[in-house]
Amino acid sequence: MNKIYLLIITIIIIIAIIFTLNYNKIAKKNNELNLGAILFLSGNLSSLGQETLNSFTIAKEELEQKHNIKINLDIEDNQSTTKQAINAYNKLKLNNYPLIISTGDAMNKALLPIATKDKTILFTILTGSNDTNGEWMLRGWFNSRQEGKTLANYID
Repeated sequence: MNKIYLLIITIIIIIAIIFTLNYNKIAKKNNELNLGAILFLSGNLSSLGQETLNSFTIAKEELEQKHNIKINLDIEDNQSTTKQAINAYNKLKLNNYPLIISTGDAMNKALLPIATKDKTILFTILTGSNDTNGEWMLRGWFNSRQEGKTLANYID
């Protein structure tokens, strides 16, 4: 399966789960769902960020049609640096999003202690590191240990 389609499917499922489980907490009046996201939109990893943004756009359109809801995505650029990821998180946190989506191992590792302190769910994608885990983190990506086990089982 193409990595792009896997990412799209993952994002659609994740947003659907978030919508189902946390609708009352995230949704505003008039069927609106507000989410913040921190993506690689510039810098060395911008191609991944653009693919992720495209996936979000597709998922947003499909969910809005299927569930008759307006989804507002507040997207911030982490510029492929942890310093800017923290700045982007702090900017999004001013809007009181109960959930913030973030990409990348280094970025998520830097954001996790802050999100934990704020009691904000950090939904991470493109995070393969085994040591990036926490009570306030939801992982939307396989970690490298899981992938290794799956590959080893497949080869046997």
